[in-house]
Amino acid sequence: MTELRLHPKLGRHAVVGAGCALLSIGLVHIGTAVLHWQYLAAAWLTCFTTIPISYFLHRRYTFSVANRAGWAEFGRFLGQQFLQFCAGLVLLAIGVEWLDLNPTLAMVAATAVLWLFSFLVQSRWVFRAELQARR
Repeated sequence: MTELRLHPKLGRHAVVGAGCALLSIGLVHIGTAVLHWQYLAAAWLTCFTTIPISYFLHRRYTFSVANRAGWAEFGRFLGQQFLQFCAGLVLLAIGVEWLDLNPTLAMVAATAVLWLFSFLVQSRWVFRAELQARR
């Protein structure tokens, strides 16, 4: 019987992603349910908290990049995060406006859909140059 083996970084990426996703979902929930903000305003708040946290944790824990961070790498990470954030907003709006989901549930669904995309882009593009330099 063939054993399915996942890339070891995939599990670490899932842990970091889950932590950041919970933070984002919590912020959207607090923004919409507690502070009564419009859901897009609450979603924008997540950018300024989870992106720096996510970058640091993925760099150190997920991909174990030991050399100093550079602006080019951080720029690639921001580009990936911006693209993912825009796609997430579209999925969030579809969930809320078309599927009539509450914003928290729509955020959970959008996050799940975009997780594998995030891993692939980060492992093959964002941190690739730094990982290849270590070889």
